[in-house]
Amino acid sequence: MTKIKIQNQAAYAKLLSCTKKTKGNTPVPLARNIFIGSIFLLTQITFTLYLPTLPKLSKVFLVSQNQVFFSLTTSFVGYLIGHLFWGTASDYLGRKKLILISLGTYALVQFTISQINDYSLFLCCFAVAGFTAAAYTSIGNALLKDLFHEKAKKAIALTGIVMAAGPAIGTYLGAHLSYWFSWRAVYTFLSCYAITSLLSLSFLLKTEPPGSRSKHDKATYALKAIILNQQYLGEVIPLALIFGVLFGYLGASPFIYMEYFHLSIHQYAYVSFFTTITAAVGSAINAKLLKKRTPQWISTQGLSLATISLGLILLLTLLKITYIVLFIFLFALLMLGSGMTLPSCKAGAMMVFDKNIGMASSIMKFIQTAGGIGVTGLGANLYNKDNISGIIVLFTATCIAALASALLLRKNNSL
Repeated sequence: MTKIKIQNQAAYAKLLSCTKKTKGNTPVPLARNIFIGSIFLLTQITFTLYLPTLPKLSKVFLVSQNQVFFSLTTSFVGYLIGHLFWGTASDYLGRKKLILISLGTYALVQFTISQINDYSLFLCCFAVAGFTAAAYTSIGNALLKDLFHEKAKKAIALTGIVMAAGPAIGTYLGAHLSYWFSWRAVYTFLSCYAITSLLSLSFLLKTEPPGSRSKHDKATYALKAIILNQQYLGEVIPLALIFGVLFGYLGASPFIYMEYFHLSIHQYAYVSFFTTITAAVGSAINAKLLKKRTPQWISTQGLSLATISLGLILLLTLLKITYIVLFIFLFALLMLGSGMTLPSCKAGAMMVFDKNIGMASSIMKFIQTAGGIGVTGLGANLYNKDNISGIIVLFTATCIAALASALLLRKNNSL
């Protein structure tokens, strides 16, 4: 009788861990999953909510537009360093503890940014904010694997939709916050968002203690096994390059639309929302196609679409054709391709390993962020408000490299 009772208790505990509805109010796992998704969104709006304020910041801090554009690169430097720490540390110290620490630090830093007036300090705080924001995706991808196991691929695809919607939500909301209040309201909002997530996850998120997870390899052996795995590299290198193009475009977009095409901040908000929401559509297409196709096949199609759209944009700029509707449509196709590619590459990379998931996630995000630093940094130097062909050449060449690396590194793998 005791044995049956114990088995029944175990079955009941397993039932509580699933995401289906139970008796009573909304089940804890569903609320937990919503807030887990919200921290993935927080990462995206960290880098996009302030973008509409970039032209204004150059006047506030009395610096050039290229210097303000470079602030995005600075935040990615902190983001890059963060990925060396958070995911791997979570394998040994615990996922929940580090997520809560990072959220608390992030909230404090964003509040500090909302109060400062010095551009050098602004950049330093941006780097720290990027460092703490790295925790949510680096730990988050490993957390999804812990919570959903064999369904992790689908969970990553669904969070991909949330993240792909981030640029559209961030630029649209950021434009209106800065217009209704001031550019400082953007950082106050981010601080409040982080505090809400911290309080919610502290009660809702239950994770296994580090010692209860599968045995980890020694760090040096694990690192070598990860970075030398061709299947893994075939996912993360294209991921890094297309991520660089995505954020290179997002960083340049307020200047392209407000300086090159002379749109107002309100017009930019709507145009940016339209062009970037297609990334969420691409992620939804990815989630749908995963039922019949591999992540590798989907990301290859997404990379091809992004490359073609950028090639056409480059042609328009070289021919000095400035019909803004054509640019908007082609940039929307670029974001659609990016939305298909990013979650596919992440899912493909995270399904390669069964051990050292946190380290694999950290390295994936580290390489991805390096792509963002490279493209946004070069873009900040190449941008010219009178002639955008230089920055478009950069985006096009990077997209071609992403597609070529995917085809080359995956040649021995099934598409």
